[in-house]
Amino acid sequence: MLWVLFAVFVLLLCVVAVVSRRRLRVEAIYVYPVKSMRGVALESAVVVDALMTGDREFAVVDNSNRILTQRDKRKLGELQPQFGSDGLSIIDGDRRIDGIKSTGATVTAFPRESLEWGNATVSAVDCGDDVAAFLTESLGRAARLVRARPRDASAQIHARFYDGPLIFHDASPLLVASQQIPGNFRPNIVVNARGFEEDYWDEIALGDDLRLRVCKPCHRCVVTAASPGTLEPLTTLRRLDRLAPDVFGASPLFGLNCAPIHPGTVRVGDRVVVTRKRRASWLHLE
Repeated sequence: MLWVLFAVFVLLLCVVAVVSRRRLRVEAIYVYPVKSMRGVALESAVVVDALMTGDREFAVVDNSNRILTQRDKRKLGELQPQFGSDGLSIIDGDRRIDGIKSTGATVTAFPRESLEWGNATVSAVDCGDDVAAFLTESLGRAARLVRARPRDASAQIHARFYDGPLIFHDASPLLVASQQIPGNFRPNIVVNARGFEEDYWDEIALGDDLRLRVCKPCHRCVVTAASPGTLEPLTTLRRLDRLAPDVFGASPLFGLNCAPIHPGTVRVGDRVVVTRKRRASWLHLE
């Protein structure tokens, strides 16, 4: 009799373990204070007014106020922003600049290229000559740092998949990825999903109050390659048929462009619930 009870106990433990493993959780949270620079890992983040606080509030521009990205200078991806009590810092190897403030003249920043943006622009404030000199030396070309003005001055995007405010984002306020794979994918929220089960997600709930809707799968460019001179993991994603050619051409798909339905705070370890699923995969867009 005892061995039967023990066997039942072991079976229950196995069931609990399987259920626990399948429970979706937030594995990691990142913000990218400066567009195209490295990210900052957080334990929690606040999403309010459709945007994640601290995410892509700054951008580097050239002399004509056109936004520079890693397409222009891969070196941007090596620079590390940090938040501090005296403002933003940027680190480049053994060089750094601290106390960056946005106190200069107002400028109009233009995106380099984006199908979603069209002719939209962002009203921003220049961050001064000191950081401009720092970035110019780091990048080997004229560059200045700007910070977006209050959110009511952010660009309003009206596109097929997203209609709402953005600052220096590409296609939507948030990027959710189902797993960590090698590459420069730059997600805001990583969920411990298996495979590509997110292909059927339409709405998700995170933690106590944050609710997101999926705008579209994220089509990836060469900047997401793991390192310069290689097309991996883009080649592998194409080989896995991660494509919706009628909509995104040859660009492989990984991650989900999302927008908030309800604001809230997300924390590492928060439970994630898929509140609405799609009948057909996001890969079947036409």
